[in-house]
Amino acid sequence: MPAPKRTTLTRRDESGYRFALRSAARQFDFAIRIGGRIAPREVAGYLAGAAAMLGIAALAGGGHAVLCWLVMAMVAIFILELFNYVVHYGLARRVRDGAIEPFGRVHAWNVAHRFSNWALLNGGRHSDHHRAPTEPYPRLRHDAAAPTLPHGFGIIMCLALVPPLWRRVMNPRADYWMARD
Repeated sequence: MPAPKRTTLTRRDESGYRFALRSAARQFDFAIRIGGRIAPREVAGYLAGAAAMLGIAALAGGGHAVLCWLVMAMVAIFILELFNYVVHYGLARRVRDGAIEPFGRVHAWNVAHRFSNWALLNGGRHSDHHRAPTEPYPRLRHDAAAPTLPHGFGIIMCLALVPPLWRRVMNPRADYWMARD
């Protein structure tokens, strides 16, 4: 019997760096496509806000401040994408009759470390976020039956910056959870 067809947010053995570039490009493309469905004044308001921030940076510190602001924005985007990479790595959803199964608790890694959850507004309860995406973060619950990362986010995100080490730690865990599904 052939293995079921699956789709995944993160590709197996893909590095966090490559994922961040691919995901950021896809998000930018999505923003452009959805921009046509958003009221022009909302788009104009967003662009005006961004221009104002750059203008304030330029007035306050010149070109160096603008460069600093742009670098901080890129670092923030990278950290957000690395978080998405870490919490979805190696966990795939089945495709049946052309339809992708809904996100479930086995499609996201949780973190059971108290400090990580305090610092990231219960971001470590990611599988519960997929169960109830509109639930406020303070009400997200820990799901002991969901995949759980071996360390808190600080350690795990640093580990993701070293791809060979990341794969050695995470591939067996992802294989275990995909075999259970």
